[in-house]
Amino acid sequence: MKAMLIKRGAVAAVLIAAGILPMQATAQAATSNDAMPHADAIAATAETANPADTETGTPREPAETSDVGVAGALVTVSPSAEVTDDPLNIGRVAWTQRCPRYRFCTTQQGSSGSNLGFQFYRCTEYALTNWGVNGDPHALVYNNQNVTVKYLDRRHAELNSTPPGSFEIIDFKPVWYISLCN
Repeated sequence: MKAMLIKRGAVAAVLIAAGILPMQATAQAATSNDAMPHADAIAATAETANPADTETGTPREPAETSDVGVAGALVTVSPSAEVTDDPLNIGRVAWTQRCPRYRFCTTQQGSSGSNLGFQFYRCTEYALTNWGVNGDPHALVYNNQNVTVKYLDRRHAELNSTPPGSFEIIDFKPVWYISLCN
């Protein structure tokens, strides 16, 4: 529980720093049973708000990176995401906040430095290649569906998860797979 509160507090801090979440929403959330503001509060404050080798279907090693990441690594997902926006025409946070019902949404920085948006909804395991290696490895995710999304390492061990209806910041650098099945 303590780790979840710390993680949710970090998400709120990032959203406040980006000017998306006003301080009042955090104060209200801190006094309630839930330390993370709900999607309604986040959406109301917004103006607008790897994967696998294509030939073999097996995961490839992520590109070697420094602490700040290496631009130029090709970001892929297999099977393909149900929707891929390349490049995004709005900011990463605003795009993620617009995640349709029954979808899991997130963004990544692509090889050219532009932002890519991904929407997932099938109950399957997706292999991710080079996620989190271009620029900042952390990305806002929105799980706008009724299943928990699990983040898995190269051996399919669970690293983290995002419960239904939640916004979180996820470090994608160690993530090799995501599973949308419970």
